[in-house]
Amino acid sequence: MKKTIIYILLISLVLFGGQCAQKQKAAEGPFVGGAKGVDIAFIAGSPPTEFSQTDTVPVKVLLKNNGEQDINAEDAQVKVYGIYYPNFGLLDQYKGTSSILRGITQFEKEGGEQQVEIGNLKYTQPVTNFEDITLRAKVCYPYETKSQIKACLGSLEIKEKGGEQICELTGEKVKSGSVSAAPIQVTSVNQKPYAANQILFEITIQNSGKGDVYDPSFGCIDFEDLVKRSDAENIVNVEVNPADVKCSFLESESNKGQIRLTTGKKILSCRKTVEATESNFEQNLNINLNYKYIDRASTNIKIREFTS
Repeated sequence: MKKTIIYILLISLVLFGGQCAQKQKAAEGPFVGGAKGVDIAFIAGSPPTEFSQTDTVPVKVLLKNNGEQDINAEDAQVKVYGIYYPNFGLLDQYKGTSSILRGITQFEKEGGEQQVEIGNLKYTQPVTNFEDITLRAKVCYPYETKSQIKACLGSLEIKEKGGEQICELTGEKVKSGSVSAAPIQVTSVNQKPYAANQILFEITIQNSGKGDVYDPSFGCIDFEDLVKRSDAENIVNVEVNPADVKCSFLESESNKGQIRLTTGKKILSCRKTVEATESNFEQNLNINLNYKYIDRASTNIKIREFTS
């Protein structure tokens, strides 16, 4: 009996310790964190999974913001695609949200959601017995990823002259909560000394969502232009602060510019010169990403032949 009680107490302590560790981990940074942005899904019954060719049925989608960035009214744009529109009685156009779509916060764990009415579907083609169709919709929206990384500012010169070592000059600096919830993530910031008085930051930026990323200046309507789409694909705007951090961007070396996620991710190399001080010290490295994101949803419907 005593052994059983001791065993139960040990399990309780382990579970309690694990919960405490999770809470401590969540408190390491100012953000909720995660790899989601705006989720899109067809609303149940709009359209129904099965209906007659003579029926007119509504088509609606639900947008839910599971990231930490607010999206202004009209900025999230939705349309159905992959069909010949006249056959379905639907329009080849985007429809925007009617109000702001709030993101999640430390205090609001559920993001804002909104229904978007695409239109009324009426199938105009002949049907023999039935026809199975996959209806697809996409959402195009601007988004931002924010990050607040505690970097260790110091140099080999400070270290070799006996300066006090307050923090680690080398190693991974991304911790839980240091990057906001968004589909494009800063997944790693690895720093190391570079020359006598510089630090090298290797910043990994990755598409961690299930959609596609585009240049933030890319308009949703531009998606239909294959040339514009190709030029804008996988482009992300990056700004790194402090402003004296110099990064190797596509067209220049600066603290802000563009990168291309050619394989779904990019390792951006940045350098910062550090003045000689009596010790190294921690300072926030703020990395902000801006982009357009496109995600998709689908639903299967069965259109039956009308029999009187």
